[in-house]
Amino acid sequence: NEEAARRFADRRADAQMSRDADVYVTPALAMLREGKRQEAAAVFQAIAQVFPDDPKAHNNWGFCLLIDEPAHALEELETAARLGFGDNSVNVGNRMFALWRLGRFTTALVLAEKHYETSCNRDPEGRAFMWSFAGEEPEVIEIGEVSLYVMELASLLSERADDSGLARVWAERVRQRS
Repeated sequence: NEEAARRFADRRADAQMSRDADVYVTPALAMLREGKRQEAAAVFQAIAQVFPDDPKAHNNWGFCLLIDEPAHALEELETAARLGFGDNSVNVGNRMFALWRLGRFTTALVLAEKHYETSCNRDPEGRAFMWSFAGEEPEVIEIGEVSLYVMELASLLSERADDSGLARVWAERVRQRS
């Protein structure tokens, strides 16, 4: 439950809580896979409260909120972007996912295009955990190339926005990258 996650985070804080949010990813992923999304979010919320300038803590908190609270997730993800995570493909993919969940396809596609032009081809990121966008119920999956995930999500959003021209552009970008 959420209280257990808060106690976990509090114990870690009492024992010189690590500033590195990555330390908490493995236990949070286990919680997410068990459907305990609020508990996982509470872990990163506690870290973000102790270290409000930590972009990873805000990004991971937002990631945990994406399914149940996409508007709040977007706020945390945008905070992470303002704190220096803005060009990071993981953060861009997470913000696009939140915007998709909120029905803001055009905004997500503008973000994708900006990322493609400035960062996507220059610095493809390695492996990461992201929410799947295929299928009925999103699940946490490991992605081999996050930049490709961003392009595939943009392709899907172009189709959902009924923009066949843009859908073709993104499909071609995906094809060239794959």
